[in-house]
Amino acid sequence: MNIDEVCSRTVVVALPGTSVQEGARMLREHHVGALVVIDGRDSSLPVGIVTDRDMVVEVLAMGVDPARFTLADLMTGDIVAVGSDEGVIETIRRMQAEGVRRVVVVDEDGALVGIVTFDDLVPLLAEALTGLAKTITGGQGRERESRN
Repeated sequence: MNIDEVCSRTVVVALPGTSVQEGARMLREHHVGALVVIDGRDSSLPVGIVTDRDMVVEVLAMGVDPARFTLADLMTGDIVAVGSDEGVIETIRRMQAEGVRRVVVVDEDGALVGIVTFDDLVPLLAEALTGLAKTITGGQGRERESRN
């Protein structure tokens, strides 16, 4: 299974000059935990990511006025991106290696396709593990029946 089959294609994006206050409002309005910051000249190119945690740790916890800072001030510019044809397991390995809970999914030209998060992958993996567990118990049952 490729990651483009799992990723959310609804991505909340913002420009680098968006204030942190406006960014926080966007997170709340769209019920998401991160904004993908896009290039002001090419809206399909992701240039950074800002999470709700970034806003809390870097601005609110420091007692700084969120209206004074932009997303460019907070964004992680070295975003972790995977190609849309990347496998789910390879994406998980990349997330683990990079220590991130979300990755941006891009096409072969680097254009934004979607985003996939830890929260998206856990139910998928749980379903796969449940299927494997049922395979084990089903195989054991067939073996018992064949011996009787």
